[in-house]
Order: sequence, then C-alpha cells, then structure tokens
Amino acid sequence: MSAEVHRRSIQAGTCWVAVDTGKEDAPVGFLTASVENGDIHIAEMSVAADWQGQGIGSALIQTLKQWSFQNKLSRITLTTFLDVPWNAPFYLREGFVIVPEDALDTRLAALLEAELRHGFSRNSRCVMRFEINR
Repeated sequence: MSAEVHRRSIQAGTCWVAVDTGKEDAPVGFLTASVENGDIHIAEMSVAADWQGQGIGSALIQTLKQWSFQNKLSRITLTTFLDVPWNAPFYLREGFVIVPEDALDTRLAALLEAELRHGFSRNSRCVMRFEINR
C-alpha cells in the first residue's frame, strides 16, 4: 500500500493505530480503510509479529465496527487470502462472511479482479463482508 493511500485514510479519519503504551506509544498494528458508497472497505490491516495473538487485530476490528455504526454505514468489506490462518479464518471469527463471486457488486468484483491481474490465483482470494446492525 502506498504512503498516499495511508495519508488519504488518515485525513478521512479511517486509519486506526494500536500502540505499545509501555514503549512511548510505539505502533504495533494498524487498520487502514476507505468509505465507498455507504460501505467501509479495509484496504489493509496488520499487526506486528510479536503482538499477534494478543487481541490487537480484534480490537482494531471492534473499533472499526463501532465507528461504522456511529457513522451509519451499511457494511464493512475486504479482500483477503482464504487459507492463511490470520486472514479469512480470523475474519470469520470476527463475524464476517465470505461473499460468493456471483453475489459481488461491481466495486467488489473489480477489486477482486484487480488482485487476480496482479498475480493472485482465483482460488486463493475472497471478498468478505460484515453487515452493520443499525
């Protein structure tokens, strides 16, 4: 992800950073997203290897869910790897569902196709969605 994408997300208020308060607020994870037609799309979420498995990713997702609800958005979307344990299986545990390819809207289908053009195999990636309850 480019620095410009991060900058736009920060300016829009759709970038959250988890920090280690014991080490001068050193960043240990982040979630960068963008609002698209009433949805918010996770562009990237990452947690430092030493901090994985400690609830940082779940806390970032919970923060995003609360923000999305407060901002009256419809759903959270993302694309991710199907078989990597800290990707699709993680999001499934967080309440996301896999969206079948034949049910993708134009925006999500285009995102998935762009990833395939960048060399990912069709069977390795998926689109996921979390419906915001209002």
